Amino acid sequence: MGNKVGWIIAGLGVAALVAFILFSIIFPSPDDPSRNTRKKGTLDFHAPKASVEPILGFMPSGDGNAAEDYAAAIEIFADNTDRFETIGIYIGEG
Repeated sequence: MGNKVGWIIAGLGVAALVAFILFSIIFPSPDDPSRNTRKKGTLDFHAPKASVEPILGFMPSGDGNAAEDYAAAIEIFADNTDRFETIGIYIGEG
């Protein structure tokens, strides 16, 4: 009887250790902020000093509301799902 109890206790101990290690890997504790991110003004808004035109090749002219653009894209996709599925089939075959 004592042998079985010992194996049960050992099994529970190993299971607890494995659970602790997996929990630590899956849910790691957040790192403390670094010295650089604690400096005053580091996380404030900083406007870009250069134009994006040389990188993009054009200057964006929209009103800058990305949420409205995403909502319009979702609406277009919802209205034309069959077309997008057809395009996906052709892309997959090519």
